[in-house]
Amino acid sequence: MDVFTLKTWLIFYLISFVTLLWVVFLTSTGVMLGISLLLVSMVVGANFTVVFNDIRRHHRRIDIMRSLHQDPVQEPVPARAGK
Repeated sequence: MDVFTLKTWLIFYLISFVTLLWVVFLTSTGVMLGISLLLVSMVVGANFTVVFNDIRRHHRRIDIMRSLHQDPVQEPVPARAGK
């Protein structure tokens, strides 16, 4: 894993964690339950989107690597003698 992507993931999940802590505080005081639900759904949706896109990017990289490692020149099949 690249160091820059690791830092990005760390910052992203720290922001998500702080948001969820704030939601727990708002919910425990009994104020702004609608906003708490909205924030939780936004954090879960953003996490799902980021992870899904990262998985798709990883699969695209694997496909590119496979296409680069394939032999582009196919040797012709030798003709059979006697036909």
